[in-house]
Amino acid sequence: MKICIYCDREVVNRWGMGNTTGWVLAADEGDDDHCDKAGAAAHHAVPQTDVGVPYVVELAQEIFVRTSEKFPGVDQRVMQTLCVGEEAGEFVGATRRYLGMARRSGTFEEMEAELADVVISAHVAAEALGIDLLGAIGRKGQTILTRGWKQV
Repeated sequence: MKICIYCDREVVNRWGMGNTTGWVLAADEGDDDHCDKAGAAAHHAVPQTDVGVPYVVELAQEIFVRTSEKFPGVDQRVMQTLCVGEEAGEFVGATRRYLGMARRSGTFEEMEAELADVVISAHVAAEALGIDLLGAIGRKGQTILTRGWKQV
């Protein structure tokens, strides 16, 4: 079960019905005017609970659709690959600030958010490039675990 972060009501996934916002109320599917919060039409795309691998994959697919619509004619393979690099750099900066290795300080939450951006953008890039990222992670994980560790 997923819960709307604005109105605390149950929402369901509406994937496969065209380019939609993804999440709608379970009780009255299609009704995006159920609460008085600004942006009610789009806020169900961000569920509060059950965030895991399936959610990240679905989120990446939705972001890919939206960026493709927002930037027609732009090669999404290039755009999303550059995005991974940008987000990785922002994560490095946030980590340096959090660890006290920069001129200004940073918070754990800022570092955490930037790492989430890296993971999400990697999934979006995989979507754009036609990569089965979960399969690639599984294969790479086996390689890493079977190659041994250098003695220090």
